[in-house]
Amino acid sequence: MAVTLILLAPPLLSAVLPAASVGWSVLALLGVTAVILGWVDGKTFRSSWSFPLTAGAAYFADMLLYFNEGTWIYLPVLVILAAIAGWLGDPKES
Repeated sequence: MAVTLILLAPPLLSAVLPAASVGWSVLALLGVTAVILGWVDGKTFRSSWSFPLTAGAAYFADMLLYFNEGTWIYLPVLVILAAIAGWLGDPKES
């Protein structure tokens, strides 16, 4: 589900939103998706690097498909956000 959302968000948002606001909207949606689903993953299972790295791999595919080369800088941010949210969601860690 998370990988599908991360992969399909950019083309779906670009089809619906005006061109001037698509970039920030996609960036915000990917960040919010990483945080919410990272927290749910940590709450449901436990905090680990499996979801953050999967989210990072999905964003890497997005980057190759839809974005220019300069957007690689968001990849570590997305992975770190998902990892922190998973750690905060883990009942044993917090």
